[in-house]
Amino acid sequence: GPHDPVFVLDAEAGMVIYGDGYAGRPPFATELMVAERYRHGGGPEGNVDTGAVAQPNALPAALDGAFNVTPARGGHPAETIEEAKRRAPGAFRRRGRAVTAEDFREATIEAPGVDLARAEVIARHLPYPIGHKVGGLDAHGVDFKTETPGALTVIAVPDRPGAYPMPTEGELSAVARHLDTLRLITTELHVSGPQYVRLFDMTVAVLAMPGYSETVLREAIMNRLRQRFHVLTGGPDGTGYPFGARLHHADLVAELMLVPGVARVEGLDGYLDGKTPDGAARQFWWRVERRAKVRITNCPRPGVETDVDRVMLMPDECVFVDPDGLLVTVVGSP
Repeated sequence: GPHDPVFVLDAEAGMVIYGDGYAGRPPFATELMVAERYRHGGGPEGNVDTGAVAQPNALPAALDGAFNVTPARGGHPAETIEEAKRRAPGAFRRRGRAVTAEDFREATIEAPGVDLARAEVIARHLPYPIGHKVGGLDAHGVDFKTETPGALTVIAVPDRPGAYPMPTEGELSAVARHLDTLRLITTELHVSGPQYVRLFDMTVAVLAMPGYSETVLREAIMNRLRQRFHVLTGGPDGTGYPFGARLHHADLVAELMLVPGVARVEGLDGYLDGKTPDGAARQFWWRVERRAKVRITNCPRPGVETDVDRVMLMPDECVFVDPDGLLVTVVGSP
């Protein structure tokens, strides 16, 4: 009513909105508003690097200083009305529980305090336990040889730059805690990060259209491959290259034919393995099946097991392009 002393607090924007005399009473000019305790802020601006948070003036006298020892993460922009409209049907359908694969995908993206861009659900299979080995090598990823009824694994992909975004252990734990409140009591739930297959040391020969230099075509080809074969921007619709897809040599050629300035692809060879690029800040392997590199080519040599024209990805695997070593040769113009 017009005399009710109510207000709305927009904590992110730092605004207090009072009534207009029809819905809620506006404050009088002589009234004094006091916030005894008030914190505001948040959003993506709060995602700062190590050491960026320091408030020496607010510390007790016994302390000389303080700073954040890990990067701050989890800040999201405020949800828009259109985003809320898209989210509402799924939230109404779930009603506080997750049953179907789509329920778990949506609930994973909405996990509080974690900035995720994509989630996949693998039913009836669990990740290898920590320390598990296959053939004496560390085995990562999901165990597809053992079927476990009533179990599922959620693959969480963070919204993070880079060719192969990987979640931290803390992010995986936060997602697991959130989903644990939504799952049925009979569902065994695990959360894991994606496994990646690296496409590297590519050799490309193209016939160029008039006016396109080798340098221009190399940059265009590299950008095209990195975008279209990426877990967040790839695939036919630009929402991410599909997990468990079949990567064919012809897929690579088809993408190159869409690069402006390419008249024809004369040749394309490359290598695949499950390793981080050379010189990466954190070196590690992904699935044990990808330890040995294979060559992807249009004409595999007979009897050579390391020559293939296609690779079938595991359901927890996606692909990424390592641009280092990409060699583009222009063989002429039409």
